[in-house]
Amino acid sequence: MPIDAPEGSTFAYQYFIASGPKKEQSVYLCYRFLTDRGFDYDYLDSWICITRGQNTQPARGVRAWLTGIWRSDAGAIYASDADSGSIHRIAHHDLAQGQKDDPWVVERLGGALMGVWGLDETHVYTWGGVGKTCYVHMFDGNAWSRLPNIDGDVLYIRGCAPDCLYAVGNEGHVHHFDGQGWRRIDLNTRQTLTGVWVESPNEIYVCGHGGQLYELSADGFILRAEWTSGLQDVAKWQGDVWVASHGSGLLKLQPQSHELEVIKSNIVDVDRFDARQELLMAMGDRTVHTADGKRFIGMGMGLVRGELDSDPPMFDYDELDV
Repeated sequence: MPIDAPEGSTFAYQYFIASGPKKEQSVYLCYRFLTDRGFDYDYLDSWICITRGQNTQPARGVRAWLTGIWRSDAGAIYASDADSGSIHRIAHHDLAQGQKDDPWVVERLGGALMGVWGLDETHVYTWGGVGKTCYVHMFDGNAWSRLPNIDGDVLYIRGCAPDCLYAVGNEGHVHHFDGQGWRRIDLNTRQTLTGVWVESPNEIYVCGHGGQLYELSADGFILRAEWTSGLQDVAKWQGDVWVASHGSGLLKLQPQSHELEVIKSNIVDVDRFDARQELLMAMGDRTVHTADGKRFIGMGMGLVRGELDSDPPMFDYDELDV
């Protein structure tokens, strides 16, 4: 039977990030917290949910704030933990359930890790730190090593090669890694930049809370488009540039007019894209995927909620701060 929440409250669930080459090979990060308190880092548990066929089920829960998740094409899963400064990883998603011994490896790297992303299983990156210094770590398939630090807050990192990575963050920070060190790129903005996509060394897209979409190249950068609300993430997929907006829906850059157009007004509050074989997203109480950019399929979280409703929360709500 469902576990009771504190009197006068209920448990809420929220999908945060989707990752994988396609829906049938995807993982999702899910949070559980108290409805009346809202999202609170101190009173939540985080769940790694895995899709098998058409069903998504919780596979690992922790009493911690997991901030990012990435699944490789080959099936390895990596999740970043801000509370302990650790990476939770498993060699293949098929090992995540039905094992007598815990198959997950937890490796403490230090700092408040704020995300994880990879090129492949020998180039997996996680980042975070203390204050205004961001530490970047890389996993080579066997061990973690440190890359040079970044001077500034970093919200996300993507790239197209080990010597072509881009990091974006607060106060207009954009940094480029050339395999040796990070170089600051000035976009003449102080806005928070949250999304970056590196299609090639000469085609990079950056967006942020100010509603601007920038395109960078070897020749510099241009302001490609502007929107009336904040932008969260950007990806180039099947030849088109897709943008997640705050409250306006899923947008696409029109190649002729260079204007952003609403494609799906009901796909809102997407934090991150995964753009490989399919375009994957997570938004609140559902996941969304499309194979062609025309038909978008949403999947609710009924099975996940059903399993977690009968599983006691890992956070102690008997001693809530008031």
